[in-house]
Amino acid sequence: MYGTIFDKNQFTFRPGKGQVIRAFDLAITEMKIGQTVSLVARSDYAYGSKGLRVMGNVLVPPYATVQYNVTLVEVK
Repeated sequence: MYGTIFDKNQFTFRPGKGQVIRAFDLAITEMKIGQTVSLVARSDYAYGSKGLRVMGNVLVPPYATVQYNVTLVEVK
């Protein structure tokens, strides 16, 4: 699974509400509009002991460290 890209979608969320992984909640509050960061998150800031499964397929195994390239597009 190393290096697998599984999501390139743009999405909206409210920071601090548990709608996304903890690493997103923490990082987004420090970013400026238009800024792109490479976000590396240990499992306790990402998907933890459960990992991430979609329709039975394992996208992120349990206890995995994940990396995202995140761009803050807009703040509402």
